[in-house]
Amino acid sequence: MNFHFLKNKGKNVYLFRSRIPTRYQAVFQKKQFTISLRTNLQQDAKTLSHHLYHYCQRIYQSIGSGYSQLTLAQIKQLAQQELQKYRQQIGLTSSIRFEAAEPLMKLSDLLNEFLSFKQKNGASHGSLYRIEFIGKYLIEACSNVEVSTINHGTARKFYDFLDKLELKTRSKQTYASAIIAAFNWAVKQGFVKTNYFSGKITLANKDDITSAKQPFSADEMKLILGPKLLGWSFLEHNTVRGRFGKRRQPTPDYYWVVNIAAYTGARLGEIVQLTTDDVESKDDIWCFSFNNRDGKRIKNLSSCRQVPVHPKLLELGLLDHLESCQKNLFEKAKMSISNWFSRKFLTELALDATNRSRSFHSLRHTVVTHLTDKQVFPYFVKELVGHKHNSITYDIYAGKPPMKVLLEECVSKINYCD
Repeated sequence: MNFHFLKNKGKNVYLFRSRIPTRYQAVFQKKQFTISLRTNLQQDAKTLSHHLYHYCQRIYQSIGSGYSQLTLAQIKQLAQQELQKYRQQIGLTSSIRFEAAEPLMKLSDLLNEFLSFKQKNGASHGSLYRIEFIGKYLIEACSNVEVSTINHGTARKFYDFLDKLELKTRSKQTYASAIIAAFNWAVKQGFVKTNYFSGKITLANKDDITSAKQPFSADEMKLILGPKLLGWSFLEHNTVRGRFGKRRQPTPDYYWVVNIAAYTGARLGEIVQLTTDDVESKDDIWCFSFNNRDGKRIKNLSSCRQVPVHPKLLELGLLDHLESCQKNLFEKAKMSISNWFSRKFLTELALDATNRSRSFHSLRHTVVTHLTDKQVFPYFVKELVGHKHNSITYDIYAGKPPMKVLLEECVSKINYCD
């Protein structure tokens, strides 16, 4: 790294910087001096400053040898004369040499770049739509300004705009998170130097969101996995009206999706994507494979995992259900099951979820809480539910536990009948 030149950002030119030897700093009452190199090209500045550095060193040596007694103003003048002479020698005839100006980037250009980046990295259609939608709000609030002009005032203008929309707190946080993420990326790409949108709104952290979803108690789990679930899946609730009147139409998706969630802690989105190929025998142990094959979507890399099938699921007839399926294990969509569970099923069980502290995701929290209470090794619990370990030792160096160990030390500990 060359410490003999720096850029004068105000005038957009490079300066030569000469550090005065310590023994002369008291005499000149300065630690350094600078002169303009009259160029905006870094390579020219490097060449010129290198030459001037050695030239000034010879001057300092002559002062130390007693050959000359110069003032600091005289040293600067000599350096300027030497600079002019050396510029002519190497053919830098113009007084100022400028680099070609980079094209100015508009806010819309930056958002399009970010959208393209997310698309290339496999973002979902919903995520891409959300970015595009929120980006339009940002441009509406702040105009399509050049990104180099964005400052604290621009960010405040955007948040003031969101306030006028009278959004719910959660929606406002979603909008803010998307813009903050875009500008964090822009900083890393060198498009902007500072993310002015960060820190101006309090975002709910993951711990707050996790604590908001309450787990079910053991007695509540007995209710959830009891006769009412069978009724919704195979009996009285599932009738359709046809040409010859009402007829019963079993919906086993409810039954199996809830049971699988209760005995694996898997996310609803992971379960509804399961295919017949994702239930396999490994070392004589039946396993679920949660993966991103064939276009399936997962939350993150740690969500790709194999977990043993709980003996209770085999007892309930999971393999028979598997035999009856063509390709996909379930036909109902994620949102359909989520809405049914929260709005209808929990209400019928008098476990009303209208306060939003209970939902299908509560089954996942129930499994984690259940195993933690039984003092199961946290490493096994995180492997089961697909959580990151947040440890270099476990995330990089530790291998996956054998299915037999995970089954005996973790999965089989899930028991709601104790």
